[in-house]
Amino acid sequence: MPTAGLSASDREFFAGVGDVVYANLYSLRRAELIVRLAPGARLGDLTARPNPLEQAVQARLAPLFADGRAALARLGDADRRLIEPALLYICYHHFVPQLDALIERQLKQSGAPINVPFGAEAVGELMQNGFSEERAARYFAFIFHLRRAFYFIHGSLAGESESMRRLREALWNNIVTYDMRGYESGLWNRMEDFSTLLLGGTGAGKGTAAAAIGRAGFIPYLPAEHRFATSFADAFVAINLSRFSRR
Repeated sequence: MPTAGLSASDREFFAGVGDVVYANLYSLRRAELIVRLAPGARLGDLTARPNPLEQAVQARLAPLFADGRAALARLGDADRRLIEPALLYICYHHFVPQLDALIERQLKQSGAPINVPFGAEAVGELMQNGFSEERAARYFAFIFHLRRAFYFIHGSLAGESESMRRLREALWNNIVTYDMRGYESGLWNRMEDFSTLLLGGTGAGKGTAAAAIGRAGFIPYLPAEHRFATSFADAFVAINLSRFSRR
């Protein structure tokens, strides 16, 4: 089968998409990249529907899917690696409603992790796009990981000021670092080795920020059992140290 290749324009576009996918969700650089890649995108808008960048990515991928992913299968290794972040980006946004519903259901049910009814579909979508089953399951776990980070950082902390953006950016760095390329390659299972000190006056939201960090850790997905290995809802335990004697 002859090897197909991306155009120079496509390579530049997908390289930019990779920078978006792996960047801190709240960084100004990421927001500026999205505006450059997706006409109609608004700076810093993380909740736009339809998502302008998602639409732009789908338009670029469409020729590769036109004949049942045959062109995708013929890509050379370098081009294949270049479009992988775009494929992950599309999969993430495809399952956002189900991911949010899963988060909300798990929050209401402490204890054992609940069944993930769309897990096989998500892993299957990634496998159709050339990911091995092992990588597909791992990346699906990353997708859930990132959605939980967004859910708790964005949804639990009120405000849209510049200072709040910087706080969210710092919390995101704490969970998955400023560039997920390094995180994905060697830090995803080591972040709990590092401690975080949150400072602020009473009522500043330290507990909420701590809960966001605690509930957004990486949890492996178990394809054979159609669930994640543990429940994030019980991952964060608040302890009031003032209740304990200093003796």
